[in-house]
Amino acid sequence: PEVEDGDSEKEFWSRPKYSLFSHHLGERLHVATFARPSKYVLHLAMSLQRAGGVLNVLGARDDVRPVPAEFQIDDNFRKDINFKFSYADKDGNTHKELGYRRILFKRLLFLWRLARSLPPNDLLMYVDGDDVLFQRPLDNVVATWKDMVSDSPHRQEPVIFMGLPGCSGRFSGDHASVRYPLKNSKEGLLGAAACARWRIAQHRGTLPFLDSGGYLGRAHRVKEVLEDAMEFARLGLDYICMSTLTVTGIRLGPSKLRIDTEARLFWSVRPLQSSNWGNWTPEATRPFCGPGYFDSEGRPAAFAPTGQTPAVLHFVGPSKWYWLKDCMDSLRQQRRLEWEAGGGDGPASRAVASFCSFQFGAACPGAECTPLPGLPQAQDCACFTCDNAHGNFVYYDLDREQYMTFDLQAFLDLADQGVDFKLE
Repeated sequence: PEVEDGDSEKEFWSRPKYSLFSHHLGERLHVATFARPSKYVLHLAMSLQRAGGVLNVLGARDDVRPVPAEFQIDDNFRKDINFKFSYADKDGNTHKELGYRRILFKRLLFLWRLARSLPPNDLLMYVDGDDVLFQRPLDNVVATWKDMVSDSPHRQEPVIFMGLPGCSGRFSGDHASVRYPLKNSKEGLLGAAACARWRIAQHRGTLPFLDSGGYLGRAHRVKEVLEDAMEFARLGLDYICMSTLTVTGIRLGPSKLRIDTEARLFWSVRPLQSSNWGNWTPEATRPFCGPGYFDSEGRPAAFAPTGQTPAVLHFVGPSKWYWLKDCMDSLRQQRRLEWEAGGGDGPASRAVASFCSFQFGAACPGAECTPLPGLPQAQDCACFTCDNAHGNFVYYDLDREQYMTFDLQAFLDLADQGVDFKLE
């Protein structure tokens, strides 16, 4: 469907969005981020292409759209935190709609709109845009997710979130006095008590606390989780994804929201003890993002504390400055080796990755007819067609409904030369 820049706010937020996807082990997988175009988004898209998928980018243009009036955003909440490193203009100023509270709420809002638009049983994965890299094939991602949720009824599986070793900070300051509603509780939950309550409500492990920088689940379950977290903004209580999703995890429990406590899918790269930033090397079984990090088969080193090899790296806080550049360099070098060698059996060795899109207004063979929420009554299903990047890598700008295509060889050459990428 065409997007009109002149849409009213009601029309804009009610208009469905349909993302690109790839097929893995009998599942359709949509991978999305919320970010402005940057060299970091390009590296994320390239790493995802190497893994066998395609990136969908939300918020590249429409992040300045006003938050719907039903959500009561207080721009003075948690003034001790700012987000200017990503959303300030060249003079250090920030547009009202790009303020910290609004951007972190829009990460929920935009993903909720996408989840609402997709076939309910499709898999939907969200990752942050400026500090995340993929390092394992998506077939492994889907297989690992299925194993992690194998104790749940089919198509009623929980959403799996990244894990962190600690909970400190997210309920400090203004958060501490917020009282969140809980089912069957008149008193609710005081923010200052949320981290302790989490330990009772959720599973324990090496990385037991929620990191909102990445999650994976079926679209209908992602929608349910995000709706619960967004309810706090309707009530005027909280608007920040990390804290709202933590309380949602307490309210819904591990049957609907669960943490990847052993870094099987996700690794939030940070010290296990928060005080160790000054003299810290990530806990990997080989030098982290150094020579030999990828073995001869293209597999990265494991996370040493658990022995698991996560598919997604999230560079949390200061690890962006300590390690993100080294890992971007390491991944490009590995991609170049694979590109020049060609062949191979795994997705990481392929020159191209296939991706698919829904097509509207055409007759579909019965097996390809996919019911989609939000379609006109006269058109109750859509076809899908698949293509590949033909030696390029692609991300899809969902705001503009536009393919952004980059020559892989040219990207590798320019990035190795230290060229910065300015994208509008």
